[in-house]
Amino acid sequence: MVRAPETIQVPPSPSPAPESAVVAATREAIRRWSAGEPMGDLFAPDYRVDGTPVPFEAITGRTPEERRRQIQAETDIRFRKVFQGAPGRALFEAVWIHRRDGGGGSSGLYWGVVTIDEDGRISGLRYLHDRAAAWAAAGLD
Repeated sequence: MVRAPETIQVPPSPSPAPESAVVAATREAIRRWSAGEPMGDLFAPDYRVDGTPVPFEAITGRTPEERRRQIQAETDIRFRKVFQGAPGRALFEAVWIHRRDGGGGSSGLYWGVVTIDEDGRISGLRYLHDRAAAWAAAGLD
């Protein structure tokens, strides 16, 4: 007697949790940064920046586009991951690569903690070069 193969019931996979507004805003800012697209509408008019992604250069630009131009003049930024932080915060990990004329250069890992306002616009961006401090600032310690 031949038996029919057993049917295995696979439970439906749980749907992923919806992305928080701060993670979505962070991912969109990264996408636009990387594509060279305008990003000013993602930021609150009075957004604040603390620190710099590149430890050897003070970034003086006021708007997101001015800051991007200044950073990209001699540095490449490679974004790696975005993490959900404590409510209202996201953490991203990135690498800066400093180019020098004639070759050479340097690179380093850094983190950014992003906060948003009640309208979903980025209101704060804090750059850190220490992993433990970054995770603590994002509420992930």
